[in-house]
Amino acid sequence: MLLAGLLGACASPNAPDGGAPAPTHHATDTSLTITVTPSKTAPPETWTLACPGAVGTLPKAVDACAFVAKTPVSALAPVPGHPACTMIFGGPQVATVTGTWRGQPVDARFARDNGCEVARWDKAKPLLGAAGA
Repeated sequence: MLLAGLLGACASPNAPDGGAPAPTHHATDTSLTITVTPSKTAPPETWTLACPGAVGTLPKAVDACAFVAKTPVSALAPVPGHPACTMIFGGPQVATVTGTWRGQPVDARFARDNGCEVARWDKAKPLLGAAGA
């Protein structure tokens, strides 16, 4: 309590008026727009997510922020090269994730066209849902 009082009484050198500190951006800042199109005939659904704080419209935002905190942005990279993938169609869903991931820009596209893409989608379930839900 005493420490909090002392800290609160100190003016911040970053504050323009000597009061509250100016907002700063950290490497952990995440601000995403997630769009999932469930099928070719269904309209896209769009959500937002900001971490820390689990703020936004994405369902289960707390789980999604926990996923972001432990997952490098490289996990959103496309399937590399031309790997041998099972040609099992996982569904018509398509999704995009754009914005800032722990301070780094991200612009990722997901689909469920084959086994590799389904596995990639499944790894990103906290953001995309089990199958676009």
